[in-house]
Amino acid sequence: MPMGNPLSPTIADLVLDYLLDECFEKMIEKPRFVAKYVDDIFAVINKDKIEEVLRSLNGFHPKIQFTIEMEKNFEIAFLDVKIRRQNDSLMFNWHQKDTASGRLINFRSNHPKHIILNTASNLISKIFTISDTCFHRTNEEKIIKMLRDNGFPSTLIRSLLFKHKNKIPQTKKDDRPTGYYNSVIFVPGLTENFKKSIVNKTKNILMAYKPNMTLSHLFTKLKNKPEKDKATDVIYKINCKGKPNEPCNLCYIGTTKQFLRQRMSNHKSDIKSNNPGKTALASHAIEYGHTPDFEDVKVLQTERHTSKRYTLETLHIINNKNNMNRKLDTQNISSVYCSLVS
Repeated sequence: MPMGNPLSPTIADLVLDYLLDECFEKMIEKPRFVAKYVDDIFAVINKDKIEEVLRSLNGFHPKIQFTIEMEKNFEIAFLDVKIRRQNDSLMFNWHQKDTASGRLINFRSNHPKHIILNTASNLISKIFTISDTCFHRTNEEKIIKMLRDNGFPSTLIRSLLFKHKNKIPQTKKDDRPTGYYNSVIFVPGLTENFKKSIVNKTKNILMAYKPNMTLSHLFTKLKNKPEKDKATDVIYKINCKGKPNEPCNLCYIGTTKQFLRQRMSNHKSDIKSNNPGKTALASHAIEYGHTPDFEDVKVLQTERHTSKRYTLETLHIINNKNNMNRKLDTQNISSVYCSLVS
């Protein structure tokens, strides 16, 4: 399964669950305790059975091979939890890898303040929740340093810690807002006022913020642009050259998901085979004996989503029609563009 595909973690979970069920069923002495997150497994195993368990897991399939990490000084890390074995009990503490940068969303970043504050609050809640109380003081110092390094003021940090310590437990309620989300670029001072004055008055409209400055604005595009005839998912425009003594100011606007050169080949084939029913371009060329300008095809826009691309195509047609109305006879243009829209 490819990385980044939303289905990949689910498939990985199913495969690992099946693997563990099959392997543990064959073991005479099974692990005393097992916890799994995708392919990370924490297990309590008799020391004499460790190699046997590892051989069983690695013998399931040659392409699925596990490595093992033993506890050191009665401690071992599992995800972001440090597990310490003390007498007959287990103690838990927050764990960070040595390579962790400690970087969070910066307090001065161009994001809504409630998102910045929620990020810090969730970090505090997570660290205190997964760690035992005896580690809270040490972890509080780590939290303060991390938030300061990310630009949070000291007074705000103390306020967030105070709110967490004095938070009253509440019963979970399904109070999620209902309605339609609309994404808007976040502009400090403007977007909040817009939400208060307009969106809050309409119950079925919700707002999701997106930043104006993204990585694509900061870094140079290293990939070369594809050649025009290899472009896909485009809206294109073909002008009509008419006849040698009969110029034509009309044009054809269409859309295609395939390579542009393949679409142009299809248009040429329709005209050559005298098939006017395929497109308005073929109908116009065959009826009037005109020649489309296939050598100067213009790409108006690129859009991968099919429904959006069809909508944008219609808008380009309407916009081009309005421009042509200023130059040509309205009735003549309508007869051509009605067929284009349909």
